[in-house]
Amino acid sequence: MKKYALIAALVFLMGCLSACMPNKDTPSHTTPAETTSQPQQTTAPDVSHGPGVPTTTPPAQTLSEIPLSSLATPVVTEVFYADDGTALLNYTYQNAFLIYPDAAVADALYLSLLNATDYSSGLQETLSQAREDYTDDLQSWKPYSFRVLYDTMRIDQSVISIYGQVSTETSEASSTPMSASFSLINGRQLTFGDIQAPGYHYYTLLTKIDTLLRASDSAQALFEDYQDTLAAQLRSADTANWYFTETGLCFYYAPMEIASKSQGVITVEIPYSELQGLLADDYFPAEEYVTQGSVSAALFADAPLFQYRQFAEVIQDNQGVELLLSTDGAVTDVRIELGAWDATGTKFEPTATVFACDGISADTAIVVQCDLPDVMPVLRLHYTSQGTAYSRYITQSGKDGSILLTEN
Repeated sequence: MKKYALIAALVFLMGCLSACMPNKDTPSHTTPAETTSQPQQTTAPDVSHGPGVPTTTPPAQTLSEIPLSSLATPVVTEVFYADDGTALLNYTYQNAFLIYPDAAVADALYLSLLNATDYSSGLQETLSQAREDYTDDLQSWKPYSFRVLYDTMRIDQSVISIYGQVSTETSEASSTPMSASFSLINGRQLTFGDIQAPGYHYYTLLTKIDTLLRASDSAQALFEDYQDTLAAQLRSADTANWYFTETGLCFYYAPMEIASKSQGVITVEIPYSELQGLLADDYFPAEEYVTQGSVSAALFADAPLFQYRQFAEVIQDNQGVELLLSTDGAVTDVRIELGAWDATGTKFEPTATVFACDGISADTAIVVQCDLPDVMPVLRLHYTSQGTAYSRYITQSGKDGSILLTEN
């Protein structure tokens, strides 16, 4: 797009002028982040494991010292039609756009993410069923749906972890939880064996999970042999029912896996403080960054673009309003959720996380292009500053068209 080319040219010109004027305070890490947006592929490249991150926790640092790492995952819906033009199936999924300073890791991670979220066989099965069940009685026919949606549960300088659901609606409805975690050292998907510290931790982990389950609301609904299921999964280095959050390691169990269907998906979280000696050092979160700031919003056309060194972008609707989010200091754990309001109009129900990053500083901006309805907002922003979490809805003023961040 021409405007991004203009921005890049301005940033380059300013960099050249700065290079001609010695300044001992100028930081040496002003290279813009690499952006990866690869064509669809199904086989990840053979990327060798790189060196591990230091096992000692680095000292606290300001966010401006951290290169931008972000994952944009806008929601997309494709419609499959019958020969007569009737909609047979709505397929909803997320595209992935990654920004990471190391291009080789970014490429490998992009392919790993595509592979982990590839449910094409389930899609084809549901589409075949729709074609078989379709009737031209349009009053009774309702298009089937197949949805693969997830949230970014953790993103930092060592790990990206996602968790979501694969949902099918035909004559019946079903939903299956899914998760995946990826190393930002080499871009590969992590196995359960990868994340464990050296040693044999089966009994310790089993005891911790069992204790949490017995203390949960689902305790009375657990099957008599639920511990056998826990044991079988923990013994496997390839078990997939786990993911990272900002606060701990989660294990989840699908309906009817360890308890009755009425319990839904059961999730327990072991805090990082209880994982010393169990979790490999590389996968503990780094010490929290020093942050102080708030997030503001403006129309893209009105924003002072020259003051930003790097940009992240999420396009949820390429015909929508283009806006820019920025901070006057530094904030962490930035998330943007897409969602809708319940029938009463009192509760916002998230559909998926469409953008996540470890944090942004005053020289970084997030460009968002989206539909902004006149009445109820569909995007919610989350961020953390000075240890306090904030949530704001992204709306547009009906009076002057300015972009607003509101609490409700």
